[in-house]
Amino acid sequence: MASILYGPDGTQYKTYSEKRYPYGRKLELADGRVFRFVRAGTTALIAGNLQQRAVPDAAFDELVVDVARAIGAALFSFTNGATAIALDDFAEGYVNVEDDAGEGRVYKLADTEPAIAASVAGTFDLAPGVTIREAWTTATTIGITRNRFSQALIKAATIVSSPLGVAVSDIPASEYGWIQTRGLCSVLTDGTLLVGQLVVPSNGTAGAIEAADGVITEAAPPTGHGLLIPVGTCEELAATTEFSLIHLIME
Repeated sequence: MASILYGPDGTQYKTYSEKRYPYGRKLELADGRVFRFVRAGTTALIAGNLQQRAVPDAAFDELVVDVARAIGAALFSFTNGATAIALDDFAEGYVNVEDDAGEGRVYKLADTEPAIAASVAGTFDLAPGVTIREAWTTATTIGITRNRFSQALIKAATIVSSPLGVAVSDIPASEYGWIQTRGLCSVLTDGTLLVGQLVVPSNGTAGAIEAADGVITEAAPPTGHGLLIPVGTCEELAATTEFSLIHLIME
């Protein structure tokens, strides 16, 4: 299957009740606009709103490896943290080797993963063709993370996770569709913009962008304007609470 889909204008508005493509599959239109395949989280994604990846959960950080794994292993076992894992929560996600033997490597997870209760041991498979390249011991600690395009959410009013793109259709909760990452797009606006100005995630309005004014509060960085994460440039401005035309530059 090709890694990029090339489709006619209108393909980007389709939504699906079942998973049709791998998370993050790229769709490109003839005019250069680019979209990524996502699954909505527990709330619907709203058109014209900036979306973010699921907020990382500390329960999935610094996990203990239960069984040593040799080079070439295609699965691993670990003791889960205090948050239960639902079926396929981590499908197409990643495991990051954080410390001790095998540290400093990231591995892709399989496209289906089991449910694991809180604080019990479980086993995950690596993606087809992926194997451990440096042996793990029971001293190895890992972090597991969802695929960034799985369980997407409308960007929160404060910066709590990294932005993904802008929904171009309303995608029902737990269903699938496309978010835009490059090209002209209508985006909810917070505050006053200028044509040609760089825009970043709003630090006060959910789903919105605002002007990048360079302000970052050192003592509490999330209050600084999106930490200057670039979203795009303003092509045609609209008033605050309305939708400006933004050239997205998110990839």
